[in-house]
Parts: sequence; structure tokens; C-alpha cells
Amino acid sequence: MSYCKYHPLNTAQFSCHECDCNLCKRCINEGRNASKHRCFSCENEVTSLGAAINVAPFWRRIDQAFKYPLATEVLVMIGLLSLMTTLASFLALPLMAALNLIGGAIIIKYCFNCLSATAKGRMSPPDFKDSYEGSILLIFKLTFIVVVLSAIAIAAYAFLNPAFGSLLGFLLITAFPAIIILYAITENIFEAVNPLKIISLILRIGLPYGLILGILLIMITSVGILSDLIIYKQTAITLVFQSAVANYYLIVMFHIMGYMIFQYQNDLGYSAEADDQNKDPIRSEPEKICAKIHIMIKEGHWHLVDETFKNALTRFKEHPQLNSEYFLYTLSLLPSHPSDAEKQQEACVIFGRYFMFLIKNHQEHRLYVDYSKVLLVMTHYQPEEARLRFELAKTSSENGNTKQAVKLLYGLHKSHPSFMHLIPAYELLADELETLPNMEKQVTQCRKLVSALKERNPTDLIPNEAVEETSNGKETDNSLDDYQKTENKGLAPIEYKP
Repeated sequence: MSYCKYHPLNTAQFSCHECDCNLCKRCINEGRNASKHRCFSCENEVTSLGAAINVAPFWRRIDQAFKYPLATEVLVMIGLLSLMTTLASFLALPLMAALNLIGGAIIIKYCFNCLSATAKGRMSPPDFKDSYEGSILLIFKLTFIVVVLSAIAIAAYAFLNPAFGSLLGFLLITAFPAIIILYAITENIFEAVNPLKIISLILRIGLPYGLILGILLIMITSVGILSDLIIYKQTAITLVFQSAVANYYLIVMFHIMGYMIFQYQNDLGYSAEADDQNKDPIRSEPEKICAKIHIMIKEGHWHLVDETFKNALTRFKEHPQLNSEYFLYTLSLLPSHPSDAEKQQEACVIFGRYFMFLIKNHQEHRLYVDYSKVLLVMTHYQPEEARLRFELAKTSSENGNTKQAVKLLYGLHKSHPSFMHLIPAYELLADELETLPNMEKQVTQCRKLVSALKERNPTDLIPNEAVEETSNGKETDNSLDDYQKTENKGLAPIEYKP
């Protein structure tokens, strides 16, 4: 079993010969319509390893094979067909032959459907409704193959040598499962009976072919023994039972042969994945960019990662995964640049942009968690945007982090005097200060400041979700300065050191 180079716990499904590595589905570029799969690193087409890369050997699933036909619909079908063929045995010869032909055609066609579905990796029985179309033609083809092979063996026995004829008959019986498998893969009679292809298939499978042949012979023999026992007491019930057992074994045998194709598909030149209708949905362009970035990071191509993120966010500004992963990537690099002021400043801009993205897209539930992550690596982080400081203070308050809420709101009226939400911001600050010891003076001061703001800026009482800077910012600043000089004269400034 092979594993993905970049996800060691994931089974590999593709191989890149250029990079000499195996990859899982997450690490390949499936293209716009999933027609071609390419390696993210070298852009060359990758080779499918097939769905059988992590398949258990068929001999470990023998118990599951015998449970395969036990689905309710399958058992009902087996019962009805067995009853039909049993009743046919009591009718006139033409009608009996017709009903037996129809019943045999349906069960054989269903067995081939089981083989085909199993070969594609579907381990549950298919719908029996598809067993009617083409069933008569199929049974004629199989009958033709059996008649031709039997004629060859009989002719060899009669005209050449009895020993040679017997040996040839044994070899044809031995090769019959291989013939069925080849016909299921190619749907061509001449390909199925081609001796070279039969020998090639048996050699590619090897010893397991002998094991499956033994299992098939045991099941056939058991049906024969059951027939001999029933002859002594032949009733309608015993005939139905015999027919049901034969049909049950037939489905099990074809399921095992289908599983053999599934298990050895790489050796047989068959691809279960190509025929699988339950494919994963095609990823969006931003999702594929994120997958490519993951590989760049694991390969250590740092110079390409930041550039790829920026280009992608220029095209897909509102994509949640891109924004989130750029934030986490930037955060992960901070410990390696503790004294680089330029890197720290750039990171602050990225964090601010990301937090505003969360607010804009109503993802406030993530705000506090991601803000706390930033504080772990950048304890002095303080966003410049007034709206962002207010939102972070609210979420810090809601999560019981009073000290951080106070730190974010402190001095907001000085740095952003025209912020539209100064009043609710300072009301929150006053409420938070009340929960701290020895802060009565600062609480009183906050309340007075709120009262003064309400008197001078009554429009601030109107909720406004947009972050706006008023055109008379300078006048507002002066009014606050006047308030500081008059109303607050003699009062201690609000000071708090968390």
C-alpha cells in the first residue's frame, strides 16, 4: 500500500513520475472538468494508481462474499426466479423451455451486473431492474462459448486422443473463470476465448486464481450433491430450494470474480476509478489554489507562498478559505521574525483585513478565537481601525476578557474622535470598568464623557453599521478638547494598565 507524500495517513491514488512521488486526491489538480489530473509541483500529468491500491485481498473477504446476496431485493428476486423455473418443470416442453430460458437469462445478466459493479468498487448488489435489458442476447453468447469449447474438447477426445481430450477438457474448465472475467472486461467473445489472453490473465493473477477456482469448484460440487439428495424425495418445495441455492451460489461466484478484477485491476489493465460514478465533486479554483499552497509550504517554497496568496486574494477577495489560510499562514511566521518591525507591521495590516472580513461576512463567532491566537504571538497587537477595536472589545467582553476589552477601548475618543459609535463604545468601557476593583473614579469619568457626547453629538445615538469618518472631524475634535478643558477639569485621566 502506498501513501501520499504530503499526507502520510492518506492512501495514494496517483503517481507523478516527474517528481517521483505518490499523491492523494487532495494533492493533484483535477482540471476544470476532471478530465486530466496534473501534479501541482511540476504541472505534468499524473498516473492513476487505481482504486485497488488499498483493497483487501479477496480471500479475506470470503465471509463478506457469502453475505453479498442477502439484501432483501436480491433474495426476493432469487425466490421468484426459483419458483418460476420450478413451476416451469411441470408445464409442457415448449413453455418449460421458454420460462427456463427467460429465468436463466435474467439471473445470468444480473450476475454479470454484480460482477461489473464489484469490479468498479461497489460492494453492494446492483438494482435487479437492469437485468432484463440484453439478458437473452447475453445468455446466447455464453451458450455459444460453452458449446464451442465443449465441441473442441469432445472432438479432441474422439478424433485425436482420449487422454489429450480429457486434459483439454480439464484445461477449459480451469480457464472458464478467466473467460468470464475477460468477457466482462472486454465484452468481446473472441477476446474472451483468446488463449494468449487467458494464459496472460491467469499468470498475472497467479496463485490467487487457483484459490478462487477451488472455491468455485466447491460451490458447484455442493450444488451437485444437493441435487443428488433431492432426487430421492423430489417435491416442488425441494426443487425451489435447490434452484434458490444454485442462484445464490451463482451470484456469490460472479461477485468474487468481480472482486478479483477490482483487486488486480492494475495488472489487468482495468481502472475502476475511470468507471466510478461516485466521484468527488470538482473543487473550485480557490480550493485548488489552497491545495497548491499547502504543497508549496511543505516543500519550503516560502518565496512563492506569499505571492500566490496575494494574487489569489486579488481575484477571490471574499473566499473564506483563502482569507482564513492567509491569516493562519501569516500568524505562523511571526515567531520566526520577533524583531522585524516591517514584518510585524505587515502582519498587523493582514490581521486587520482578516478581522474586518469576518465582521463583514457575519462571522463574529470566529472573531474572538482568532484574535486570541494573534495575542499569543503578538501581545502588543492593537488594530488601528475604530470599528475593529470596538468589535473586538465587544467579543472580548462577551467571552469574559474584561482587561482586553478595556485595553481596546481606552483612548478611542482621542484617536478616533469622529467614530460613529463612540457612545456605545464608552458605555461598554464603563460597564467593563465596573467589574474591576478600584475603578470607581474611571467609571464616573466614562459616564460623564458619554453624557457629554450625547449632548454634543445626538446623531451618534442612531445605529450605523458602516465605518464612516464625518466631514467635520476637526470640529468634533475641538469639542472634545473643550470638554476635556471644562467639564473634565480637575478629574484624573482614565488610566488602566492591564
